[in-house]
Amino acid sequence: MDRVALADYRARALRWAYDVLQGPLVVLDTETTGLGQRDQVVQVAVIDQTGEPLLLRLVKPTVPIGWDASRVHGITADTVRDAPAFPEVYAELADVLKGRAIIAYNADFDRRMLNQTCAAYQLARFPAAPWHCAMLRFAEYYGQWNRARQSFAWQKLSAACARVGVAPEGTHSALGDARMTLRLVQRLAELYTGEA
Repeated sequence: MDRVALADYRARALRWAYDVLQGPLVVLDTETTGLGQRDQVVQVAVIDQTGEPLLLRLVKPTVPIGWDASRVHGITADTVRDAPAFPEVYAELADVLKGRAIIAYNADFDRRMLNQTCAAYQLARFPAAPWHCAMLRFAEYYGQWNRARQSFAWQKLSAACARVGVAPEGTHSALGDARMTLRLVQRLAELYTGEA
């Protein structure tokens, strides 16, 4: 990809950040039992544009929490023993998401995990839109091309934040990651110059 095309992607990523912050939005993050097709949400955080939590819940899953997942986020079966099951959180979660753009870092993953958890209880899926993926937009801004995948290379949230000077906060907790995602998007919006 040539420099002009890269500059255009970068400018569009900054414009996206600026534009998405103009409307009603929430930032969402989940922690899960694992990464597979049967895994479920064990923690969900939704924050507003100021970083204040609108919802922060542990969730007791119907499947075991994988050792690898627990090692990353620190949530164990003991942690969620007295937590509500997902149906007890579902209505409140649907309410805080309603009518707002949803930003997530790796939105496809968070949406998939929420919908897998819904499926475990025969609950209606969460809407496909309006979700925004900060990870894909940052990848465009960063501009490292992955030839094998024919797309921009994804960066870890902590690496993306470090790249633009956003300090880490509570990494690998749903609330900490949601706040880091918000600050990353805000920083990209600050870099927007009105071009693109």
